[in-house]
Amino acid sequence: MGGNHVTAAIVSATIEDPTVRAVRTAVLEEMSWYPSRPVMAENATAGQLLADPAATRERVGQRGLALWHLPEPLGVAEFIDLASVFGEPEAETESSLMDRVQRRVILDLKPDSMEELTEHNQPFTTAPLTFHIEGSRRPRGTSPTYLLFQCLEPPARDRGNQTVLRSIDNILAALTARTTAVLSETVLTPQSTDATVIYRTGDRLRLNFRDPAPIPFQWVSAYDRDDVIGALTELLVCVYAKDAAIGIPWRRGLLTIVDNHRWLHARTRGQAGSRHLQRIRVRAERRP
Repeated sequence: MGGNHVTAAIVSATIEDPTVRAVRTAVLEEMSWYPSRPVMAENATAGQLLADPAATRERVGQRGLALWHLPEPLGVAEFIDLASVFGEPEAETESSLMDRVQRRVILDLKPDSMEELTEHNQPFTTAPLTFHIEGSRRPRGTSPTYLLFQCLEPPARDRGNQTVLRSIDNILAALTARTTAVLSETVLTPQSTDATVIYRTGDRLRLNFRDPAPIPFQWVSAYDRDDVIGALTELLVCVYAKDAAIGIPWRRGLLTIVDNHRWLHARTRGQAGSRHLQRIRVRAERRP
């Protein structure tokens, strides 16, 4: 166990580093769309993807990310069938979202909320979403394995509203040994999860992270406050490395499947107008 002492109480702090503010703003406020390279979309049909599920899984497994141009968005039943190729589709349980849920597992994502901005309705506004993995606040081992998104109505190109991804392997490789050690013994939002920010599953390092900005980070750690703030500062600067971000080029019928433990995702600030995505979360036995 590293650090000076075990911090039993929950510590709360906002990362005030000006570099963090600058890189976060540069990524999330960018209106021009990020390129999708090196992951490019392929043409396919629903029948092709469902007829050879092993090949479909393999395509996603290569990079933890795959994009397909479909002639039309999948119907409700087809979308659920495709999600089932990867594991068990998760039911949406947040009571405030039930009017946006189809067949218990499909969440409609539209920027149409007129309510005061909250954590729960933020995905349904034009406000940006900070980088995170889905389910970062759940107990270790219970976050979704895959996220499936399809586009029914795209946002206007180069006016923000773009889903942006950041490779977790790339982030972890860029961190110093000191920061890795600190974050391996630090739990964010310990009220709801026992997963450290960095942890090991088999021979692979994982990242359990959500940037809570503008609200403070909360944590417990075997390291002292300054150590954790320093580690989180380094992590955030790395996460928001603009040149390393990959953008999803939304168009009608674009299907995107993301390994939730290999990519962080975020969304740039949008403008009023059309954008309609659908999402299914999938739990699957973790493959090596």
